Amino acid sequence: MARSSAGAGAGAALCAGLLLAGVPACAQDGGAAPLPWLSDSLSVPAPAGAAQVETGTLGQLDRDATGLIPARAAGLPADLWHGSDIGRVMDMLARLQPSPYPGAQDLVQRLLLTEAEPPARPDDALLTARIDALLRRGALDRAQALIERAGPDTPDLFRRWFDISLLSDSEDRACAALEANPGLTPNPATRVFCLAREGRWTTAALTLESGRALGDVSDADYAMLARFLDPDLFEGEPPLLPPRQVTPLSFRIYEAIGEPLPTRDLPLAFAWSDLRFVSGWKAQLEGAERLARAGTVGGNRLLGLYTERRATVSGAIWDRVRAVQALDLALNSGDPAAVSGTLVDARSAMGLAGLEPALAEMMAHRLNRLPLKGPGAEAALRLRIFAGHVPEQIHEGAGSDLALAWSLVTANPPPEGSDPQAKRLAAAFEGEPVPLQDGVGEAILSALTLLAPGAEADFEDRVRALELLRACGQDKSARRIAADMILAGGIGR
Repeated sequence: MARSSAGAGAGAALCAGLLLAGVPACAQDGGAAPLPWLSDSLSVPAPAGAAQVETGTLGQLDRDATGLIPARAAGLPADLWHGSDIGRVMDMLARLQPSPYPGAQDLVQRLLLTEAEPPARPDDALLTARIDALLRRGALDRAQALIERAGPDTPDLFRRWFDISLLSDSEDRACAALEANPGLTPNPATRVFCLAREGRWTTAALTLESGRALGDVSDADYAMLARFLDPDLFEGEPPLLPPRQVTPLSFRIYEAIGEPLPTRDLPLAFAWSDLRFVSGWKAQLEGAERLARAGTVGGNRLLGLYTERRATVSGAIWDRVRAVQALDLALNSGDPAAVSGTLVDARSAMGLAGLEPALAEMMAHRLNRLPLKGPGAEAALRLRIFAGHVPEQIHEGAGSDLALAWSLVTANPPPEGSDPQAKRLAAAFEGEPVPLQDGVGEAILSALTLLAPGAEADFEDRVRALELLRACGQDKSARRIAADMILAGGIGR
């Protein structure tokens, strides 16, 4: 964090640098990276020495094979990437949008985290592409674990690990790794930040001035870091404008100088910073809801935030808080009538915000044995199907969409009188799967790409995606996704 006053030598150096350069406080920064918001935390492109962090042992496996889940446990083949065009796979991973369907979210996570035989290429490109796909979904904890399993001993992996550290309040560990490994050469901005974190203020100021003199520090970075090192020099001056491209490093420095940047319009990974205890309750709720929609934050964590305290104001997010709190209390009482009424209200409030699957993860397991009737029984069945707690039978009079979703996920015949689209959807699970034209991993990504637009996707594209998943041996996932499609808003347009 920034200190209230730097040493005389540091202050003099900063003053001299600012006066000579005439740096405007509102200077902007640019820059590009494979993920645009990644910090350029290292200044050399060549591999360097291993960072001093706890890592697993890969033995003789290629780094691209690194995973957190054995293939068998993930329900995927060990030769997942064989027969796939890795260039196309990487392109699909880079363009794949988050899915609104919980079943697809689960499949994406398994695909990205599975330990599988590597493709026939000598670099870490597939591993890096999988890590970036996790970061786009805000899955910082899983991306960090995957990097540490492989070992963050190259600039590409280390700077991702460093950024994750910045967003998860463990930057001291990352700075210690830089200090212990001279081969991991940080750029001047990162070096200044880490020196300050270590309390070496004068060295940090001299490093900043040297970087400025050599042209290695931009005007915007200079203005930002100068305030970080000695905010007293800028007392009374207007705040800095936000950087054109916010990185985890600039995000943390702006926070340290008392000018925190809102995360709402930043990439999803930044939402994790809102979950820290230093954030207000509303900011924590908003960050957790963003991550929950992507399937990245678990239901228990979201429930813990919803029930943390009493909501005293009105508004959409507070309506959800009150609805979930009321349902939680009713479930604790065990009164079916109370549960039924509050469940309908909570499902409606959460559904309007795209959070019904999150509500299902929170509550479905607590609904299994309650004798609910009417709308409460309908709402409970929806949540149980979303969460995978599917009953062996459904109550009489269940709505047509619910009955169809239940029949698909349980491999039962579709309800009598189903419309043509429902029958077409059910037909996707009949007969032998279509033969694969590509490798399993590439085919799964093709299916997920077709499903990514959700209800906006063409109906036949969605059916084709389900058929592809069956061909990949993912019948259970395909059935779950088909049920998700129906519950999320029907199957037609």
